[in-house]
Amino acid sequence: MKPPPNEAHLSPEELLASSEPLPPDKFEQKQMLEAVIRAIRSLSPSLRIPIILSRYEGLSSKEISGIMACSEALVRLRLHRAVEALSKQLNGNKKG
Repeated sequence: MKPPPNEAHLSPEELLASSEPLPPDKFEQKQMLEAVIRAIRSLSPSLRIPIILSRYEGLSSKEISGIMACSEALVRLRLHRAVEALSKQLNGNKKG
């Protein structure tokens, strides 16, 4: 029998998949993760792909430019625009 995960060390995936009642701080963390996922999904593919490859896959601008068949400068521009769009969406969610 597998021991229950330590609540202090839940991964984002475990936190989102959990059906157990969460303490307030973990509940807020789960809500933020869900908001981030929704915000990333709302981005156009030209912004979503580089942000996922950079932030979640750890690829460099050069590696992403090879995958997307565009210049490194364009990758950096799209990353900047993606971060701006995500920031606006997530900050807007906090205010509402």
